[in-house]
Amino acid sequence: MKKTRINYLILTLAIFTGSLFTTSCNKRNHAIQSIVVDVNIDKSDLVIENAKIAEIIELRDSLPIGEIRKLEYYGEKYFLLDKSSNKMLCFDKSGRSLYTINSLSSNSEEPFTIHNFFIDFNNNTLNIITQENSIFEYTIENGEFITKKDIDVNTYLISDGIMLNESSNQNIIALATLGPSHNLIITNNSHINRLLPFDQVRDFAFSEKAFASSGKGTLFTYGTDNNIYSITQDSAVPTYIIDFGNATLPPGKYENTSQLQEVFKNLEIATKIDNIFETEGFVSFSYFYFPKNSLDLSRRFVLYSKPNNISLNIKDNNYLFPIRTHSGRDTLVSITTPSSIINFSNSSAITKQIKEYINTNEITQTNHPLIIKWTISIEQPVK
Repeated sequence: MKKTRINYLILTLAIFTGSLFTTSCNKRNHAIQSIVVDVNIDKSDLVIENAKIAEIIELRDSLPIGEIRKLEYYGEKYFLLDKSSNKMLCFDKSGRSLYTINSLSSNSEEPFTIHNFFIDFNNNTLNIITQENSIFEYTIENGEFITKKDIDVNTYLISDGIMLNESSNQNIIALATLGPSHNLIITNNSHINRLLPFDQVRDFAFSEKAFASSGKGTLFTYGTDNNIYSITQDSAVPTYIIDFGNATLPPGKYENTSQLQEVFKNLEIATKIDNIFETEGFVSFSYFYFPKNSLDLSRRFVLYSKPNNISLNIKDNNYLFPIRTHSGRDTLVSITTPSSIINFSNSSAITKQIKEYINTNEITQTNHPLIIKWTISIEQPVK
């Protein structure tokens, strides 16, 4: 398990978001499902032992792919943000490179930095969010530039976005924002709703994947708020609450970052929900774990089975997490590198299957990432 040593003050400003009890809710009787996470029990091996490979795809591109922030599958294409090279990459379902988008592809006079992206299912377009708070729109088919949209939402940063599927006749966009007043903005070009008030001390951060859609609705989460919300054009309603037990960040308002620092120095804390994902049967997310009296932190993951109300805590940052997207019912999609698999010590059937694919196709450690499509069945209570 890889750990990162980092200064508490920088950490507080860089990744902490959310308020445990901040909500915007029009449905007072809405049922909230509790997801209990025992941070001291690791179920990494159980996941690896029970996972089954559906398909492996090598992404073939002319240049190595670096820091992967987000991956989406749509229209039999894979869309990948390589943050380290400031590029959007598109591959067909076999892994063949189709096109690359960067600031030179925008027909814009000024350069920009890609921060995130989302797919517009209504208009069949790729939307790139920049750190300058603009949205550049491209065709899905060949990555041709369509237009640039300057989003006038008065925020420090647009962290992530998604199209809401409430009506095919409206272009309703949800944006995860860093204040200065709210964490969530929903707009349809003529009207803006601001939801979930922003707290300067606790919320100043960004998410890699703040939204998830299973086709039946849209989920949203932000930072140290332990709720996962179902959102519509007019509301954000808590649907899941993550129960970290004794590792839950104490509620309350902090006057400055120093007060928040003391909490992380003196207590074991699990917080900062991100990389949320949902299918018909599963919910998954990442969180950061901070040991008591330690400057070390680690990113962990949770896989929650909805039908069985079972949550698996994954301490090891293995090659299946974070789950990036899905293709088909409960077929999970992850991305890894050949070197991660070759150096992985687990001898499970799924690991052997991927290593066999690497050897058969003569893939070296310097080759391009692998898309892993997999399934898992969790039928019995996990002790």
